[in-house]
Amino acid sequence: MINFISTFPPIVCGIASYTSYLVNAMPAGRWSVTSFQRDEFDRTGSADRPRREVLESISLRSPRLPRVLLGDVVWFQHSFGIWGDNPTAVCELAEQAKERRKKVVVTFHTVHFEGAETEMGLQRREEALLKRLLPRVDGASVFTAGAFQAVRKTFPEFADRVTLIRHGVPSHPRISMAAARRRLRDHLTVVPHVRPKDAKRIAQILAPDTIVLGHFGFVGTDKDPSPIYELGAMLRKRLPMRRIAVLCGGTIQRRKDRCGAGAAGVVARLRVLGAQGLDVFVEGYLPEFILPCAYGALDFAVFWPRNGTQSGTLAHAQGAGTCVVGRSIEGVGETLKAIGSPVADDLEDLAHQLEQHLSDMRVQEVRKRAGQRYRQLHSFSVQARQHLVLEAQIVGSQGWWSRELGRGEEA
Repeated sequence: MINFISTFPPIVCGIASYTSYLVNAMPAGRWSVTSFQRDEFDRTGSADRPRREVLESISLRSPRLPRVLLGDVVWFQHSFGIWGDNPTAVCELAEQAKERRKKVVVTFHTVHFEGAETEMGLQRREEALLKRLLPRVDGASVFTAGAFQAVRKTFPEFADRVTLIRHGVPSHPRISMAAARRRLRDHLTVVPHVRPKDAKRIAQILAPDTIVLGHFGFVGTDKDPSPIYELGAMLRKRLPMRRIAVLCGGTIQRRKDRCGAGAAGVVARLRVLGAQGLDVFVEGYLPEFILPCAYGALDFAVFWPRNGTQSGTLAHAQGAGTCVVGRSIEGVGETLKAIGSPVADDLEDLAHQLEQHLSDMRVQEVRKRAGQRYRQLHSFSVQARQHLVLEAQIVGSQGWWSRELGRGEEA
């Protein structure tokens, strides 16, 4: 059994969603989750009792593993977004697991490989964490080939402990764009935080003849969808006969242990951008159940982060079958290139590619097929099998060897 140490729903967190999709694709009895105390994180407001496989016991203030620790393999889901800049907590928990004779694995959700801080493109804080953790764990996994190579080259003595398992893609039910737009419109026009005048504009945007660009998710200095409004203006100049709009939605991720400095300024700018012409910004939390319709309602889901190691919302858009496009930066860029989607270093180039896409049905069909192949190769069912195979290898003392499990082959 694998015991994942991770946030988990109803905690509102990308890693919580990732972990829930992963374990839901695993057989019963092969997994458990040790999660965090709910009151330290944003949550959906659900008062539901946790699933019997999920123990909500870890405190960020004083992290300790529970007295009874299930599983032969303790598998940490790590991002600085959860644990903060100080790696001490996760290192101490890994030591606690080893003291109880558990095999320990860590999935690093955010690893840079194009930065200027270190020779291999890692951030200094990432390099410091890896330096402390790699000697203490039996295996480590990352989501991108760039991160895979950067970690192995930085720590060649531990290269055989590093594995690439790409971020899974949810298998959302296929619905037509018209149906997705109706459901999104119906949702957004009744939620309390959407003003009546914005609800009317949303209904206009989601009309069948509108080309809609957008993005949904947490908003912050690294996750700022402001450039999408600029991209929409560029496309309107290139295609004056088409009706083009931008629809973005999001909120600041709030935690008791941090203030989200700088995010308020991003939201203020989005309010201004989303009040011009047909463009709209919906401020507020968009629940996960509506995300497939939200992304299915878009012609283009645009990802233009300042800091782009990986994106759970990108996976949601892929799962909805939406044409995903965006910036050629680290994990986001690598994923978009693997899908065969439009990807660019600047907005002008991306606007040019989208103009071509809208003008040629053959290009649209080729990209649609490429997106379907990627979803099949990297579904959460495939990723779950890869986790279980690696668990068997490491528990069976067959060793963990450095390899790429990101191409969808049976592990």
